[in-house]
Amino acid sequence: MSDLSLCLFFQLTPLGLWCGHDQIPKKDIAVPKPGVASMEPSRGCETKIEMTVPVTCRVQPGTTEYKVSFFVPTKHQNSPPEPTDPDVFIEERKGAAIFVRSFGGFASAEKFSKEAKELADTLKKEGQPFHSDFYYTAGYNSPFRLFNRHNEVWYFKKEEIEGLWLQMAKNFLGKIGKLLV
Repeated sequence: MSDLSLCLFFQLTPLGLWCGHDQIPKKDIAVPKPGVASMEPSRGCETKIEMTVPVTCRVQPGTTEYKVSFFVPTKHQNSPPEPTDPDVFIEERKGAAIFVRSFGGFASAEKFSKEAKELADTLKKEGQPFHSDFYYTAGYNSPFRLFNRHNEVWYFKKEEIEGLWLQMAKNFLGKIGKLLV
């Protein structure tokens, strides 16, 4: 049995808008603060948006800067309120193929780092192309949930863009060649 069976091979990240905050120098990134994100829509009144899951954190090993984000609820996807905090932003994420390693319990920054290293080691051993300069953590539970907790680390699959374009060009030229004959 391959070590790769320990991780979900290709999961697609949720498409859509995410609310994020850059440069949060924290020792422990594992447990997001419960509560709401205050965002102010253009009409001037404040809107409270409940936290959603997963709460993700983009980690670049060797730095103390992180990007923590949560998925903007579906009802706000078409017209999200503007953040009231200048350090908070709305970003659109495209779907992506990711490698995932799941684990339970309360996660600390050290636990996320250990799980990310194990996933990276597995991917290298299996010869899978991935972006090793960053990874994401994902938490799915309130800090008040004591049992059956779900956490993940994600590495993004490297797409072989040049190979893909070359294959598409060959297919296209082959079809044109058939039409000309």
